[in-house]
Amino acid sequence: QGGVAPGETAGTPSDSEEVTKTDSEPAKPKTSKDKPSPHLEVQFSDSTANFIVKIYYAEEFARLRATIFPAGEDAFVRSLSRCVQWAARGGKSGSNFAKTKDDRFIL
Repeated sequence: QGGVAPGETAGTPSDSEEVTKTDSEPAKPKTSKDKPSPHLEVQFSDSTANFIVKIYYAEEFARLRATIFPAGEDAFVRSLSRCVQWAARGGKSGSNFAKTKDDRFIL
């Protein structure tokens, strides 16, 4: 008869049954080709040095700047271009900090 054995629940295979799972597409390991990186790398040089700059989450930060500076990024760039050393107090890392002259940003 089609009853359930003691210790088993309906729909649960017993120890002697083999469970086979089939998918239409087997799972693939993620590779960098599956999704483009959110980071950009820019290379440039002058007569004395080669530079490689990695821009992390470029599109996300562009959207953030557009939200903060609805009139454009010129004010942001202008602020960053004029900085002074800033003596931060209370930290133990020994890192150097700079502050924009218009007191808007800390770097």
